[in-house]
Amino acid sequence: MKCLPLAANLPRVLAIAAILVASAAPDLAAQTADSGSDARVHPAQARRGVALFQQHCHACHTTTQFQSAAFAEARAGRPVFELFDEIRTSMPQNAPGQLSAQEYLDIVVYLLELNGHATAEEELPVDEAVLQRVRFRGKRPSL
Repeated sequence: MKCLPLAANLPRVLAIAAILVASAAPDLAAQTADSGSDARVHPAQARRGVALFQQHCHACHTTTQFQSAAFAEARAGRPVFELFDEIRTSMPQNAPGQLSAQEYLDIVVYLLELNGHATAEEELPVDEAVLQRVRFRGKRPSL
């Protein structure tokens, strides 16, 4: 195999590099956004969460419970997965686990919105690894 000088192959190398960078950009952005950073809220996902909260949670819970300083302090810096898993395995009290994983996550995203999390261009996926990395806003208090 004969190797040509880089200058002769430069247009081809640049074209291949551009294709590789463009195809990896969405994955790289998603990975960077969810690597231990504050969770973000996709508006459509939060709207679904509002409807689900009204239908399945509102009989026993008010939104103010999830907007209190105590709630924010208890969740600050903690993985979103913890609340997702807690709700999924214990709510509603009369029928825990009756909703789909996506529905439970939509409710959690609504709770994030209630706590002033920034908006996102993409929805949070039902993916434990991602939900373990994204966190509630704020720093955990020192013990």
